[in-house]
Amino acid sequence: MENTTIPELLEKHNIKGYFKYVDDILLVYTDNTTNIHKVLDEFNNPTPKLKFTLEEINFLDITIKKKHKGLSSDIHRKPTTTDIMPP
Repeated sequence: MENTTIPELLEKHNIKGYFKYVDDILLVYTDNTTNIHKVLDEFNNPTPKLKFTLEEINFLDITIKKKHKGLSSDIHRKPTTTDIMPP
């Protein structure tokens, strides 16, 4: 899929960026030219045993947000408890 189906889908749906790390994929697209739900359906069609899901998550501990004139990014800090000392 990585060398055949996915490049075709990215071009067909006007995906601006495709980034993959292990089992996470980040797609960059424009809302008015790409229907992300159609992209998800087409990603899931070729391989019934492999299912992609659509989530708004932090990618590699970076929060990426869409702004009026571009993108912004910030480091995502997972919540932790720092007031507990081990015995």
